[in-house]
Amino acid sequence: MLCRGVATWTNLLCNRPVTISFLQESTLPLKDERKSVTELRGKLEKKVRSLFRREVVEPNNLTYPNKYMRPDFDPQVELKDVVEEMPGFLWNNAMEVAKEMKGHFGICKPKMLEDLGNLRNGQFRKDISFKTLESFKFWRCGADSDSNEGLSKCEFVPTDRKTALFRGRLSTELIKDGRIERAGWAAIKFEERGPFLKKRYFSKWSNYSHFLIKCRGDGRTYKISLNSPLLFDITWGDAHSYYLHTHGGPYWQYEAIPFSKFIHTVRNRIMDKQYPIKNINVSSLLIMLMDRIDGDFSLEIDYIGVVHDRSHLEEHSYEAYQLPILFTEASQVPARVILKNVSWFTGEKDLKFHFDRFGKVQHVKLLYDWETGLHRGFAFVVFENIDDAIKAVQQRNHYINGRQISLSRLL
Repeated sequence: MLCRGVATWTNLLCNRPVTISFLQESTLPLKDERKSVTELRGKLEKKVRSLFRREVVEPNNLTYPNKYMRPDFDPQVELKDVVEEMPGFLWNNAMEVAKEMKGHFGICKPKMLEDLGNLRNGQFRKDISFKTLESFKFWRCGADSDSNEGLSKCEFVPTDRKTALFRGRLSTELIKDGRIERAGWAAIKFEERGPFLKKRYFSKWSNYSHFLIKCRGDGRTYKISLNSPLLFDITWGDAHSYYLHTHGGPYWQYEAIPFSKFIHTVRNRIMDKQYPIKNINVSSLLIMLMDRIDGDFSLEIDYIGVVHDRSHLEEHSYEAYQLPILFTEASQVPARVILKNVSWFTGEKDLKFHFDRFGKVQHVKLLYDWETGLHRGFAFVVFENIDDAIKAVQQRNHYINGRQISLSRLL
């Protein structure tokens, strides 16, 4: 009877059609038009042959993330469109893979010396040039007017001199929609993709010291941004930026910017915590104009690359201020020692008595738990002399009240 009842309920549940209706609303922020709402209604009749079926069956589609944070982005892509374009996509990318594999075979590989850091003084590398029209396929040009957030216009076109010209008109006039607070920017972005949309990185730049660009501008100040987005979306806005001051006039200028001068930013905002750039993670290059000066602009670029200067030994130009841990008095941070695995029966007097034999102890502090009132097994010991702290750390065996504790020095 039990088996017959289960079979009856299974037949009723599995043969009942499941009808799903979904609604998608997308807003299109235009200047003088009202927000339009697009309703997509679909019905899906499907029999699910499982006892543990889902009550909601989603239609067959692919969902892409809104990486550029566009308000009018539609992430839904029908599966039939993907199937139609798949044969051509596979064939074209297979040919690209074959071209790349040809360069990996060979005995003489002088470029391996760059990865090992064996660079001459003044050695430079030209990575981006504009000799052919295919050089522009990895560049994207945009302004605030493209997303209906301003009135600026720009274009990125080749010239007869086999260079590239970034020109347009900057406007800080606001669109009166009650949403935009600031306007006036134009930018070009270089992001090279390999076969099967594989992202390529500037890994050869890791041992060079300066960013190099040959250009001639109009006297305006542009911004160069090296973007380094990683896997997680929280890092998609990470970049290191610095200013490009153009001279103006008909003469070319060679600008070599040290990588140590680049400032860490997240979505064009300077961060409090600064750290040097890692060129091995840089995957795209951005040149932006946002100096809030209305009018025409023009920037001509010949090539972009890197150069090495052996006399430049600076790793990072910006100081990272580190506050003393749990202390406000003006004591030397390297003379502090961290203690771990301290017994509950050990007090500050016991620690001071033990470490006085290495040198004069200035201060001892145990870390207590506010809820239980017991210390957590960690403590800080501050010596007056740095050499005494090093002497205490070098001695490995420290037994206090029958328990061995471990030491480490704050550098």
